[in-house]
Amino acid sequence: MGKQTENIAQTGLYKSYSALAKPQTWGYYLFGDSIGMSVEWCFPFILLIVMSIQFFYIIAGKNKVLAVTGGVVVAFSGYEMWWMNVEYLSCGLTALVCIYYFINAEKTWQRMVLSPCIAILGAEYITILYPAFQVPSGYVYFGIVVWMVVSSWDNFKKIKLKEWLVFAASMLFMASIVIVYLKDRSTYVTEIMNTIYPGSRVSTGGYSLYKMFEYVATIFYPFKATLNNSEFSMMVTLFPLPMVMAVYCIIKQKGKDILLDIMLGLSCVYTIYCTVGFPLIVARLTLFSYVPEERAADLLGLLQVILLIRCIYVCRENRYKVNPVIVVVPMLISCYYSWKEARTVYDITESGGMLQYAIIALAIVFTVITIVVFCVKEHDRLKNMALLSLAGIVFLSGIWSLTVNVGTDAIYSKPLAKKVCEITSEDKDGKWVMLDSWVESMYLAAYGAPTINTCNNVPNWDLWNILDPQKENEYCYNRFAHMLLTLTEEDTNEELVQQDLLQLNLNYKDAEKIGVKYIASRTYNDDFDKVLEKYYNYSILYDEFGWRIYQLNSLKAAAN
Repeated sequence: MGKQTENIAQTGLYKSYSALAKPQTWGYYLFGDSIGMSVEWCFPFILLIVMSIQFFYIIAGKNKVLAVTGGVVVAFSGYEMWWMNVEYLSCGLTALVCIYYFINAEKTWQRMVLSPCIAILGAEYITILYPAFQVPSGYVYFGIVVWMVVSSWDNFKKIKLKEWLVFAASMLFMASIVIVYLKDRSTYVTEIMNTIYPGSRVSTGGYSLYKMFEYVATIFYPFKATLNNSEFSMMVTLFPLPMVMAVYCIIKQKGKDILLDIMLGLSCVYTIYCTVGFPLIVARLTLFSYVPEERAADLLGLLQVILLIRCIYVCRENRYKVNPVIVVVPMLISCYYSWKEARTVYDITESGGMLQYAIIALAIVFTVITIVVFCVKEHDRLKNMALLSLAGIVFLSGIWSLTVNVGTDAIYSKPLAKKVCEITSEDKDGKWVMLDSWVESMYLAAYGAPTINTCNNVPNWDLWNILDPQKENEYCYNRFAHMLLTLTEEDTNEELVQQDLLQLNLNYKDAEKIGVKYIASRTYNDDFDKVLEKYYNYSILYDEFGWRIYQLNSLKAAAN
C-alpha cells in the first residue's frame, strides 16, 4: 500500500545514467538477477580485501606483512562481516588508492585511466546518502589525501596540464552522475529529510567510547551471538595503544610524520565527541550533528587501525626499541575494559564459564603480540610472526561469520516462494502482510508481493492516514523503520520498539480497511484461526513446512 516505489524498490537499480553511481549493481544490467545478486554481494567484499591491503601497503612504506595485517584487520573485521559490505570502506579506500597512484603515476595514460575511476568512486561515495558515515569518514579520507599530496609533492608538481584537464573533465562527469542520481532519488531525499528519524535527528555526541573495547568480544560473535552483532561489532583497535604509540612516534620524529599528525589529531577530536560530545553550534558547523556517537566510534576504530599500522612501520623503519611500560600500561587498560565490556555484551555472570576465560586468554594474546611488535628491537621474523598471528585471529573469526550468497536460488527455490510467486502472478495488486516478523516480511517483497509491513524506508502516508488520521502517533511512524505487525482484537496502536523498529498492533477489522488480502505466518495456531474466523471468511492457500498463507475473502457482517 502506498509508497511502493520508495519502500519496496529500494535496490538502487535505475535504468538510467544513475546506474553509474553504483558499480556493484552493474551485474544486474549485464547478466540478470541471479548473477547480478552474486556480483552485488561479492564484488564489494573482494574489492575491499584487495584495496585495503593496497592501502596499507601505501601507508606502511610498502611493507607486505604490515599491508596484509592491516588489510585483514579491516576487511575481515567483525565490523565488516556483520554489517556486510560497508560501502564507505570499499569505495573510500579504493578511491584513496586510485588518488595515490594518480599522483605518483609515471605515464599520462595511467592518469587518464585513473581519473574516471576516481570520478565513479567519488559518485558512489556521495550517493551513499548516509551522513552518519559520510561525515566522519570524509574527514579521515580528506586527511589522508592531504598527506598523499604533501608526501608526494615532487610528483604532484609534475602532473601535466592535459592530465589536469582530463581529471577536471572526470570531476564534471562525477558531478553529472550525482546530479542525475539525486534527481532520480528526489522523492526519497525529500521525504527522508522530513522524517523524525533520521531526518530531524540532531546529535551532539556523548559516551560511546565503550565500543572501542568491544573488539575482543567481537572475535567470538560467530560462536556466541549477542542481541545485535552488527551494532556491537568493532575492528581490532587495541585502543588506546595506537594513540599512545602515535604520541611516542611523533615525539621521536619531532612531528615530521604528517600522516600520524593528522590521524592522531582526528582521533583526539573523535574521542572527545565519543566521550563528552560537542556543543551544539560546533556539532552543526562540523556537520557532526548528523553523526550519532556510535557511528563516530566506528570511524574512531578505523583511525586506530591506521595509527597502529603506521606506528609499527615507523618503529621498525627507525629501529626504535620501545620501553615495555609504554605498551603494557595502555594494553592493560584495553584488556581490562575489553573484558568488562565483553561481560556486559554477553551478560556474563560471576562464574562466567569457559567464554570468560577465552576472552581473558585472547586479551593476553593481543598484549603479547603488541609487546613483541613494539618492544623487540631486532628479530624481524618474530615480529612478522606476531603480526600474522594477529591477522590470523581476525581472519578466522571473520571467515567463520562470512555469508556467501550465490544467485537467487536460496530465495526462489523454496516451496513458500513458489506459492507466493504463483499467487502474485495471478493477483498482482493483492496486499500482503507478514505476521510477527520484520525479517520475513522482506522475503515477501523479494518474491514480488506488495507487502504492507516490509521495511519502510520512508513513511507510508497512505497507510497512516487511514490508521491514524489525526497523526496522534506520528512520532512512532514518521521515520525509517522496520515494521513488526501483529493482529489484535484491541484497538489499532503503534509502539516504537527502538529508533528503527516499529510494532504495529493491527485490529482484525482494520486489516480490511487497509486492503489486506493475504496473510503469511509461521506463528499461527488454533486460537489464531478461531479469532480470524470470527471476523473473516477466509481460505487457506498454503499450509506446509510450518508456513501458512491465508486469503481474506470478506469481512463478516457480524464483525462490523
